[in-house]
Parts: sequence; C-alpha cells; structure tokens
Amino acid sequence: MALKNASALNARTMIGHFPTACPDELLYSICARFGDRVQYTNKEAVNTELFGARGCAAAIDLPSHLDYLAANLPHTNKDSCRHFRDKVIDNNTLLPLYRPFLPPERVGRIRAAMASSRGSAIHNQAGITPSILNRPNWLRFCHTCVEDDKKQFEISYWHRLHQVPGVEVCPLHHLFLANSNVRARNRVNSSVYVSAESSVLNTAQHPLCTDNPDHKALLQVARDATWLLEQSNLDFDFSSLRDRYLMLLAENGLLLNGESVSLKRLLPALRNKYSHNVLEMLGCEYDEQKSSNWPSLLIPHLVHQKTDPPIRHLLFLQLLGSSAQEFFCRPVRSVLPASQSTRSIVVGKPFGDGPWPCLNPVCKQYEKFTIKVCDIKINQSSRETPVGTFACHCGFTYKRKGPDRSLKDHYRHDRVVFYGIVWESYVRKAWSDSSISVRQIALKLKVKWDTVKLIAINMNLRFPREGPARMVAYSRARSTRNPQAQKKLTYCFQATRSLYRDEWSSIREQHPHASRSQLNKKLAGRSFTWLHKHDKEWLLAHLPARWKRIGSARKVDWEKRDDRLAKEVVASAQRLRNAPGRPVRITQQAIGRELDEMTSLNSKKSLSNLPLTVKALRSVVEARIEYAIRRIKWAATQLQLEEVTGLSELRLRAAICHEIWYVPEVKAAFDEALQLLQTTGIENQIIEAA
Repeated sequence: MALKNASALNARTMIGHFPTACPDELLYSICARFGDRVQYTNKEAVNTELFGARGCAAAIDLPSHLDYLAANLPHTNKDSCRHFRDKVIDNNTLLPLYRPFLPPERVGRIRAAMASSRGSAIHNQAGITPSILNRPNWLRFCHTCVEDDKKQFEISYWHRLHQVPGVEVCPLHHLFLANSNVRARNRVNSSVYVSAESSVLNTAQHPLCTDNPDHKALLQVARDATWLLEQSNLDFDFSSLRDRYLMLLAENGLLLNGESVSLKRLLPALRNKYSHNVLEMLGCEYDEQKSSNWPSLLIPHLVHQKTDPPIRHLLFLQLLGSSAQEFFCRPVRSVLPASQSTRSIVVGKPFGDGPWPCLNPVCKQYEKFTIKVCDIKINQSSRETPVGTFACHCGFTYKRKGPDRSLKDHYRHDRVVFYGIVWESYVRKAWSDSSISVRQIALKLKVKWDTVKLIAINMNLRFPREGPARMVAYSRARSTRNPQAQKKLTYCFQATRSLYRDEWSSIREQHPHASRSQLNKKLAGRSFTWLHKHDKEWLLAHLPARWKRIGSARKVDWEKRDDRLAKEVVASAQRLRNAPGRPVRITQQAIGRELDEMTSLNSKKSLSNLPLTVKALRSVVEARIEYAIRRIKWAATQLQLEEVTGLSELRLRAAICHEIWYVPEVKAAFDEALQLLQTTGIENQIIEAA
C-alpha cells in the first residue's frame, strides 16, 4: 500500500474509473466518491492524483486544475478533454450562478483560471469576498433529497444547489436545509474529500410554512438559484443588466429622471418586503442611515463595473416582482443595435413598443408609462430621422427625435409642443405666491428661469411679479449710511433668511433620515451654504445629530469567553499537530480557521479582552525554526517508510527555505535525520543479504 501511495503522489497516471456525475452534483462530491473507491491510506493522494496539486483544486464552489483532471481521463482527443472541462464547469460547479451578473470577458478569465493551475484569484474575480458574502460553513443537505438519491442512484451525494450562498431551503421538497458534519470553510486540510455517504446526515427536519412571507421569500430565492444553475449561456454585460433593472424600476414607479433610483420609495419597500431576520440570515442586512448600503449601490455598481453577490440581485428582483427567468428572458425596451440602419428602424418601431412616460413634472403620472399612442413622422430636413410626438392626458405634449438607443432616451424630449392645463395651472398659482421665487418655479418645472418668465408673459400674468427678496442688489447698501437703504437691506436679509430656513426645514421633513453630508452635498447644498455663512447659529441648531456607531445590544461576557477560547486554542493546536499528512504550521491564523474564530483571534481589540487566550496562543504558536525541524522529522519518517535514503530526497521532501537552511538548530536536525536514514538503509541491505 505504501508503494501504491507513493506512485499516486509522485507519478501522473491515467485514471480509468472516475465516477459518473449525478444530476446537480458538485465536482467535490464526485472526487469524494472517487476517494471512497480507491481507499488510499494517504488522504492527500486523492487530490494529487486527480489534480496534480495540493489544496487548490478542492474548492467547494469554483475549483481549479480542471485541465489536469481532464487530461488524466481516458479521452480520445484534446477536443474531448475540452468538452469534459466545459461540461464540469457548467454542470458541477457554481459558476452558472455568478455568470449572469459578471461581464463576459471576466467570465472567460474565470473559466480559464478554473481550467489552469492559477486559481488563486478566482473568487475575487467572481466578487466573492468575506466582507460582502457569507458562505456556508458546513456542507448542507435535504433529508428527502438524500432518500430519493439512494432510491434512484443507490448513493447519496452533495448537491450544488444546497451549497449556494443564500439558498436556505430545498425548493423541491419545501424543507429547510440541514448542516452536515463536514466543513465547507476553514477546513484543517483542504486536500481531503469527504463524501455524503461517509458523513453524518441525521438531524431533525424543518418544513416550510407556506403562509409565512419570510419562508415564501426564501423559497423564491431557491427557485431562482435553481433556474440559474441550469443555464449555461447567460452572458450579459453591466450595461445590459442596468437597462433591464431600469425598466423594472420604472414599471414599479421607483425611477427618477430615467436613470436614478428613488431611494425614498425603494428602501421602505425593501423594509416592508423582507424582515430583518431574513436579511440577517442571508447576510444582506443594511443600515438605512448610511448612504453606502447595498440597495442604494446595486445599480450604481453596474455603472462602475463592480460586482455584487447573486443573492442581492435575487432579493432585488423579487422586490420588483420578477423572477430570474422573467428578468433575463424578457426583451429590453428600446435597446436597438447600433449597426441597424435608420430606415429599417423607421419602418419598424424606432421608439419601442410603448407605453411611454409622461414628462410633466407637476403631473401625478410623472415618469410613469401612461402614454399609449405615439405619432411618428419623418423629419423633412434629414428625410430619414423619425420624430415622435407623445401626448399625456394632462395635456403635456412633447416631441423627440429617434430612434431610441437606450432606456434613458424615454425620458428625453427635444421640444414641448403644448404644456397643458395642469402645467399652466401650477405656473399661475406659483406666480401669484410671493414666497416662491422664479428660480424655485423653474427648478420644480425642470426648465430655465427665463423660460418661466416668457411663459408668464404669454399667459398674460402680472409682470414684473412680487417675489421674495434677493441678496444680489443689496451689497450696495451695506457700506452706505442711508437709513432707508439700511432698512431695505435689513428687510431683504430677513426675507432671504426666511426663504432659506423654510427651504431647509422642508427638505429635512422630506428626508428625515438624511445625514449632514447628504444634506450638504446632494439635497440642500444651496441652503446649507447660505445658512452656514449668514445664519450659522440657527443652522447648527437644526442640523441632524451626528452619526454614532451603535454597539452590540448583547453584552459580551469576556471572562467566560476568554476561559473557553484558552482551552479551545490548546486543543486546536494539538489537533493540528497530530493531523495526518504533511505538517501544518501552528499559527494564530491556522487555529482561528480551525475553530472558526478568525474575528476573535485576529482582532487586537478582541485580544485585549482575552488575556488567557493570548497566553495560550503564545505557548502553542510555532516559530519558523521549530516548524522547520518538525517538517524535517516528518520527511525522514516518510522516506524511511518508502526506503529512500538520499540527501536530495530528504531536502526536497522537507522543503526547507534557503533563509533558515543554515540555522544551527535546523542543520543539526537535518544531519540527525540524514544519519537515521543512512543507518536504516544499511540495516535493510544487511537484512536483504541475509
């Protein structure tokens, strides 16, 4: 058996009995079933025989070294190897889940990395980082799926769907997934495979409640993930994804100006749709007080070529009333290829299928798709440019040249034909209100201020009007001693101050949760600047409170945690030291991974409250020289079993770096191990001669 393991470790041999994949089976599961068949004494030999490397290829979700595996299987030619590799990526890994939310060129790089031995950057390229995505710590299973698999295939195996981050239920049997005793993260030895047959799968079943809205949301997420895993050709760039999202947002009345999300309506809708427990379970909780929360950044990230986890997209789609299949299979409104000729567009539908939005800012149907009729004519000057006329029931009628190339074009107009009675009614009412300036009217109507004056003249309104005082002409009276000028200056200042105070208070009421920076930079910059300069005391009294980090409501018993972690650190170090296979250095990070306590053992703030744990870590953590000596002893033992006595073999197997090779303690340990091997070799020769 020792010779068999040695050949598996050191030679590249053809694999003639690789298991056939079951439906929705992980590549990790197939490799684990292969390990159960060969029954190698050295568990790392399975990974080395399949992938030619240690550790890298054993990833649960996005493995690498697939070209090496395909080349070792009995194929007829290179095309068969390539076909096997592509089939494994599409059917036995989680890449199809991430693919639709990544640009095609990045998907190509990920597939190339999965095929090669350069797999260290796969997860970063797919947007999988610990800071934004909670991956399952344990391999999971469904009780009924296990029973059905044993009946149909006479074995149980790990399903891809059950390991997807964010999938908590089985959509087929409506059961919550259960954790096995097999780690999916922070594994002590990443080269060891554990099959579902050899693991513990006996836990209580927890069925879904169909009347529970949280359970319904989890079930829909699982169904969407199931559909995505079954697709192998969903390629969309970020621009296409954004257009689809904008179309859905517009249909749900959550879009402003055709390109920005209405957070004022989106965040409350998301809060009403999902409970805090569901968002916390899926790792998608957020703080509405912060502008950097993920719902606010999901669409802007597509503009800046940034990725978000698929679970966030699935929750966002469910909020907008769309499944993943409906989202990716529906046609995008008004996205026409640039190569299409203008004449063919005119003959067809240059402005899309309709309906189209009303662009009257004072209409109740503003930016909602309510216009169902579009009158299309050919521009006489260019003879081929289509011109569309759109009229809303409020009377607002506008024209624009076509064709539409993106969803943003729906919210553009080149000329207003008729403003309508609703628009003119607002102008007449605002013009007679002396507390509203012409500039404020223009901002409300989204036109220039001189346009408002021209329209007022055409409507036979009083001109010039009586409006709020402005500070432009008052600087002349500041340096004069004329009492009347000073009185006028005081009156104008008070009127202007009142105007800006009212504007600030109104914006605060509309955005009660906005922070100071949001008010200053985005919402009320003009008012903030004027009040900060001329009325600072009042402004400071009416600013929102400074944001302060709210600590955890749960009080931590540091003394109890310290006592527990100190004992666990010692036990973990002993397990790592006695683990089979190549020695693992006893480090603070290795112990943290093994205990799944990376945060507690790597945070200076936490360790400052854990004196016993710090003392335990100092007593068990290995220095480089101590670890090198242990590797030399392990290598000597392995070579002694394999009856190898060479100097180069010992040095290669111990893998001692050049920096510490000539350290006296290391050199002494190496000489002692070499002498032991040579003595064992002489004894073996004497035994063979006898």
